[in-house]
Amino acid sequence: MTENTQAFDGWIRSSFVQMNTDREEIYFAQSDRAAVESVGMETNEALVAEGRDYIETLLHEGNTDEGFDNGFDLLGNVGLYMAACRRHDITEPSRESASPLKEASALALQLGASLGVTPRFATSHLSTHNMAINGAYKCFTSLEAERVFLEYNTRSIFAFKRAADALVRILPLGVSHPVAFDLFVVAKDALHDVVKING
Repeated sequence: MTENTQAFDGWIRSSFVQMNTDREEIYFAQSDRAAVESVGMETNEALVAEGRDYIETLLHEGNTDEGFDNGFDLLGNVGLYMAACRRHDITEPSRESASPLKEASALALQLGASLGVTPRFATSHLSTHNMAINGAYKCFTSLEAERVFLEYNTRSIFAFKRAADALVRILPLGVSHPVAFDLFVVAKDALHDVVKING
């Protein structure tokens, strides 16, 4: 991971979270919480400008050969930035013919091409591939509701993965194999965990 990538990641984990939290708290205080257009324009401008500065640096650096894990993590950070801009109505596809976040779009396309993935923000960026530093993982806000959602959603995803892994291991054995029963039990327990987590 380069210094520029680390700097962007640090921003995503700090100022970015604070700006998004401030915006959400403004929305909550309004009678119409869905009315986000033209609210907090100063924070919008700071969000766009600060993110663009980090992304332009990374775009010029050509950060596309740092390995899959680092590249996927960086793609997630770009996605967090772009998703926040959409959330706060900074971008709106129905009124645009092209993305106003040109630098972010360009970096996402570069990363997607080098990783062999569609250049988009994915669930895994906030769940299975969301590295915690000193216990703090990436998120949009510091609000309790988001923390609860992310942690329980991640637990559910891993429980589903445990079930799927157990069931796939049955295929080469056959369902009548005595060991298949043990794998069915693992899958059943994992699905019970999903129900318990989401209960």
